[in-house]
Amino acid sequence: SSAGTVPDPLLLKDSTSWLAKANPASCNIPQASSNDYVSTFVSSMNDCYEKLVNENSDELYNGFLVYRTTLGQDKQPTGTLDGKFIIVIDASITSSALAIPPTTSSSVVMLYLPNGVSEIKGAQADASSAVYNYFIYSNGDINQIYSINGTIQGSIFMANCHKLGQMQGSIKANYSATVVQGLADAGFVKQNPKYGSNSS
Repeated sequence: SSAGTVPDPLLLKDSTSWLAKANPASCNIPQASSNDYVSTFVSSMNDCYEKLVNENSDELYNGFLVYRTTLGQDKQPTGTLDGKFIIVIDASITSSALAIPPTTSSSVVMLYLPNGVSEIKGAQADASSAVYNYFIYSNGDINQIYSINGTIQGSIFMANCHKLGQMQGSIKANYSATVVQGLADAGFVKQNPKYGSNSS
């Protein structure tokens, strides 16, 4: 590009198709505004994923459960996600903090932030052994990520030159090709053909 910006190495793929699969009809997963969100969000996600894998896989998108909600006030869901999930949070840089639950070691989660978010933090008091198998894809700024005692195993991807202000404390984040490749294989992200092709 003439402006000298570097193309993003990864792009969302077929987002219209997989966003259309959000919040499957067979499940009753609470929205973030619900009073039940803190106590039942994670268990509802896990139960829904298991149910759809076994009974109604056409409500998944290439094996992933897609869930979308609008971030309201700061709520910290309990429990550990177990499965393959796309979590879409409609928020903004001025919204309240987003608390993300830990995952099992075999889980794969893409956290998609179409407009960024003010802050991301760990949900509840996670242990230092907690695992966060998250690929965080933000198409907006994030002020900070903090209060995650466990390890983020995946990637934090700020699209279109958006900024992550800071990672507070001793947050551990390791790139996981397994998590990113799992999402690519399922058709959620793809390599940008313009990246690394002398596009500047």
